[in-house]
Amino acid sequence: MKRIFFWALLLFCAALGIQARSADVLEARHARLLRAPLLGPLADSTLLTVNLTLPWRDQAGLDALLQDLYDPQSPQYRQFLSPEQFAARFGPSPADFQALKDFARANGLAVVGACPSRQYLQVQAPAGALRRALGVTLNRRLRPDGSEFYASEEAPRFNLAGLDVQATGLDDFARPRFRHHPARPSAAPRGGTALGPPSFPGSYMGYDFRDLYLPTAPASLSGGGQTIALLEPEGFSLSDITAYEKHSNPPLQVSGPPVVRKVDGATGGTDGNAGNIAEVCLDIEMAQAMAPGALIKVYECPPDNSNFDQHSHDILTAMANDLPLCRQMSCSWGGFGSVTYVDSLMQQFAAQGQSFFQASGDFGAFSASGSNDSNNVDQKPVDDIPDSLSNYITEVGGTNMNPTAGTTPVTTYISESTWNDYQCGSPCTLAGVGNGTDSGGASGGGIFPLGLPLYQSGMNAALTAAGGSTSQRNIPDVAMLAESFVVVDSHGSNPNNVNNWEVYDGTSGAAPLMAGFAALVNEQAIASGKQPLGFPNPPLYALGKGGTYSSVFNDINDNSNDDLNYYNVPSDGLYPVHYQAVTGYDLCTGWGSPKGMAMVNALVGALPTGSPTATFTPSPTFTETFTVSPTRTVTPTLTASPTVTPVPLGQLFIYPNPAHGQATAEFKTDRAESLRLILYDLAGEAVDEENFGATVVGKNYMQLRLSKLSSGLYWAELMVDAGDGYRPRSHFKLAIVRP
Repeated sequence: MKRIFFWALLLFCAALGIQARSADVLEARHARLLRAPLLGPLADSTLLTVNLTLPWRDQAGLDALLQDLYDPQSPQYRQFLSPEQFAARFGPSPADFQALKDFARANGLAVVGACPSRQYLQVQAPAGALRRALGVTLNRRLRPDGSEFYASEEAPRFNLAGLDVQATGLDDFARPRFRHHPARPSAAPRGGTALGPPSFPGSYMGYDFRDLYLPTAPASLSGGGQTIALLEPEGFSLSDITAYEKHSNPPLQVSGPPVVRKVDGATGGTDGNAGNIAEVCLDIEMAQAMAPGALIKVYECPPDNSNFDQHSHDILTAMANDLPLCRQMSCSWGGFGSVTYVDSLMQQFAAQGQSFFQASGDFGAFSASGSNDSNNVDQKPVDDIPDSLSNYITEVGGTNMNPTAGTTPVTTYISESTWNDYQCGSPCTLAGVGNGTDSGGASGGGIFPLGLPLYQSGMNAALTAAGGSTSQRNIPDVAMLAESFVVVDSHGSNPNNVNNWEVYDGTSGAAPLMAGFAALVNEQAIASGKQPLGFPNPPLYALGKGGTYSSVFNDINDNSNDDLNYYNVPSDGLYPVHYQAVTGYDLCTGWGSPKGMAMVNALVGALPTGSPTATFTPSPTFTETFTVSPTRTVTPTLTASPTVTPVPLGQLFIYPNPAHGQATAEFKTDRAESLRLILYDLAGEAVDEENFGATVVGKNYMQLRLSKLSSGLYWAELMVDAGDGYRPRSHFKLAIVRP
């Protein structure tokens, strides 16, 4: 098995140079925008916000690092970077970033934000100023639904003052599209009140998902200590979430309410769009159901239903830089626009040991051109294509449980089929046209025009049998349940219209379920003294291609993802492009669904035990151990042990200072620098972060919240900001001992 992992991951990493083809996808998307009907120029006075994005510095070095991080034979295997370390090594140089600032200001573009890794500069200016500065033509065009959008006539890549820059925000075509829909009326009735749910025969709620996928998992394996991040362009009502928890049977024992990280001026409110609100509630409730002990962190942008391209850029950036890191992230929305920035941030996630799960979509099969027909006519709207804009995304397809839900609940796993419940009356043309009886959906899957990731190499026969490609990215990677989710949500603009009980289908539910599953893997890994999972595709594909496939995956080998007349179709009633589920990997459900604790243990067991000292590699100068022990007169007062002396760390000196209160350390420096201390457990999970500014040379005090940490050995990382961003200065051990 070790040899299988080694070769699979080595091949995966060797393919990283193929990512340059994402630029081709970006150009194809831009070309499709320009085919929309032209209305006229965008008014010069229109205020726009644009992200000017620089490429990562030393892409070749990043490719090499990712090879080592995901090669089990490498000493750096799973020794993930912190965001500060990533920025120091691969963020654009301070000089290039300053040049970008100078360019913006010289051209009348107001700087309103910046990325911590220096990846992008956010500017705001009237359209006229942007036209002059960037040399673009901005016009208004018409969406298929009759609404207006604006777009640049030129591709959003520029050479500005010698810098290769991509501009995000030069069009606002992208709008968030949720990936769920109401279950068929025959599957479950609607109704219910705030007092509790109605009867939903054959539907799933609360602990049902663990009963199906993790029947032998201990209750203690609940995602404790993990954070699941959700990307959401909409708000939600906490009352809906607590109602779901309360009325699950038994009630869900969650770690606490979701926390919200507001991005781009989000207020926490909603726009009254019932479908959007239901999506947020679905995501939260599914993640909590699979991992009730995990913290749910909702990254929310304004629900303005436009410019989702830029909003998603800002959310992904926040996910990549917020501490403590969210090790597992989920997105159930379509509508991302810019391929290049998505790919660059997914690389950062992989380098930092973060997993990103994306719903593969509910529109059935798609072809490599983004079209859904054999003549490449692009019948699907541009934003209906999948969002696998990087080979570092884990795409999650959908299944249904057998026997089919709608009669009796299926709480004991029997088998699964490809989720496909499209129904269409006659005549049946475009969705919502004709007799209005079009309904349902199917697991998204197919071929996306990125180069074949080498974790998909060595499986040509399987890909050919499944109708896949041996040269381009095949989707999805894995699958989970995508039908009959009981959801509590709010409808409409009336704030009192909460606690609606409904049933939804869609891969929107599969993605957060998979993120919850990853939280269980990471909890188990850390408890075993091993490293977090990180990007899951290399080990998942190694397991799939290995000799233990049937012991860790539930194989789904029946049904297909044709969408049965959802769009203009030939008279035979079959979708021109569709794929059939087959034994092993296919383009309906990927490798299938995870087989409970067997998969958890396989993924945890694939991670090396290693030595705690492998997490960081300090320079020889910084090898001393800094120990803090408590006085027993006041608990939890922490003071210096009599045997401890100040530890020299270059220009810095660190020693305990009991005079400044309990759980306090004094950091002294002879330079006016801002300092940041990050504490990690031995598995590399950040557990505390403290910041303080060196306003007075030689005297700097920082209150460490050590009271929330248990006794044990920790790694401490000291970061220094001398005016050009935080950079690692030193690493040392910190031992916390309690009475």
